[in-house]
Amino acid sequence: MPTFVSCPDCGAAAQITERFRLPSTDGPVEHIALHCTAGHHFRMPADRLPAAADRRPPPADRRPARQPMPQPAQRPTPAGLPC
Repeated sequence: MPTFVSCPDCGAAAQITERFRLPSTDGPVEHIALHCTAGHHFRMPADRLPAAADRRPPPADRRPARQPMPQPAQRPTPAGLPC
């Protein structure tokens, strides 16, 4: 069953695609690989994830809605006609 979390970079939905252990001087450390809907890829220690890894698919998009760009004010041309 896939595990879904928030992307550490952008907060979008991310799926854990791999779990593995790497040796360390304090013993093996569990690591994960994840891929988010925005295209980010991470390999990181599992303890860096948020405390609650949700096992249900997340909402389609957790990213904030994009705000429209403000339109520049139009200046009249020297002849007084719009651009």
